[in-house]
Amino acid sequence: MEAMKIVVRYQDGRIVKGYTDRFEPGSPFLHLFWNGAGESPIELAINELKAVFLVKTFEGNRDYSERRVFHKSDRPLGRKVQIKFVDGEVMQGTIVGSDAQGIGFFLIPPDPQSNNISLFAVSKALISFQDL
Repeated sequence: MEAMKIVVRYQDGRIVKGYTDRFEPGSPFLHLFWNGAGESPIELAINELKAVFLVKTFEGNRDYSERRVFHKSDRPLGRKVQIKFVDGEVMQGTIVGSDAQGIGFFLIPPDPQSNNISLFAVSKALISFQDL
């Protein structure tokens, strides 16, 4: 499997950037590599995380204003949901066949031009989950 660029946000606000080549949503740990090639991974405890963002680039595009909500005309695949994290951040996106009952779930942002391809939201870091 090709290494994916990820940005990891902890519940306490810390941010770590790196790569993973074996993200397993049901696992209690995430394996992170700093440079993506030939090194031993470090293990991050999922229950300490807020979310894991699968990103196109680590830098993003500071000049782009990302759309964080759905337009009424949007017809995405999956369920449209809104989540709220314990730190107050609110996000909208789509999920397919899952909810906040397990360790976490994948959320696809409403803006296809977003730097975030998808994110894995950790259920423990949520205070609300609702269908739109």
